[in-house]
Parts: sequence; structure tokens; C-alpha cells
Amino acid sequence: MSSSPIPLEPFNENALNFKLPELVESQRQSWISYARTAGFAALFLCGVETKLISIVRSHGQGNAPAFTYQVLLIFSYSALIFNMSAAISAFITIDRLGDMPNRIKKRFDSQELPPSEVRYDHLLEDFGVGTACLWMKKHCVFALFAGTWCMFWQIFLYICMQEAQSVWITMSFVFGIAISPWLALLLKV
Repeated sequence: MSSSPIPLEPFNENALNFKLPELVESQRQSWISYARTAGFAALFLCGVETKLISIVRSHGQGNAPAFTYQVLLIFSYSALIFNMSAAISAFITIDRLGDMPNRIKKRFDSQELPPSEVRYDHLLEDFGVGTACLWMKKHCVFALFAGTWCMFWQIFLYICMQEAQSVWITMSFVFGIAISPWLALLLKV
């Protein structure tokens, strides 16, 4: 039996030379840069959280009420899961954005790209990023925020359980200062 060769599509030189408009490419690169940073930050926080969980588990409940220790463990594992989820979302976003020019080239002929009068806030969406990528970016932001928030509460509860009252009162003040940028972000000040 002889096998026949698989027919190949003709070589298309235009597919190699296809480039996104500068503004679209700039915004795409901005998203990729954000996703890389968020992904690596989330992975770093996963490593930190793994160490914090081992510290919490090795010290045990101590003299703290069982409920407080359980809440501490919930914050601990939640922080780890949220940060892992943020890293995964960031890497999926990078993958989707990296493949964007190829998908656009398949979708539009170079003369049929979306009009240049598109809105800036929907620029990547108009050029075919898709709702899944937009959702991944929002999920990454939320998960990173939630994971970091859980870590703050975990550390604060651990200090309240293990240290003297003067230490955790002082740390309450420090904690309030540390979360002030988040309040500005939430309140969009």
C-alpha cells in the first residue's frame, strides 16, 4: 500500500507579513506585560503562602480558640488557591493575546480590518480578542486581589493568636496603613 502525501495549503506570504495597527499592538503588548507581571507575582505569592501554611500548621492552634484557628486555615488555603488561579488566568491571557494576530488574519482579510474609529476601551475586543480573554484578565485581577487580601488577614490573625496584645495592637495600626492603597483602588480615589 502506498500512502498519498497530505495536500498542503499554498504558501501565503501575506500571512507572514501581517501586522496589527500600532495602537492595537501597543495595547496588546500592554496586556501581555500586565499578565506576565501578574502571573509571576501570583506564583511568588503561592510560594510565600506555602511557607506561611507550613508555619501555621507547625505551630498548631496553641491557646487560640478553635474557631479562630479554623478561620486562619481558611484564609491560608484561600490565599493559596486564589493566587494559583490568578497565575493560571494570567498565563491563559498571555497565550490568547500571543495568538491574536493569527486569529485576526484568519478572520479578516488585511483590507477588511475593523474601522479605525473604534473606541479605545474596546479596541482589543473589536480586533477579536474575545470575551474569554477579557474575562480571564478580570478574573486574574480579582483572584490576585482576593489572594493577597486573604494573606493579609492570615498574617494578622496569626499575629493576634501568637503574640502579646501590645504587638497585635501595633500591627493593627500597621495593617491599616498597609491596606490604604487598596482602599484607594476600591474607592477609585
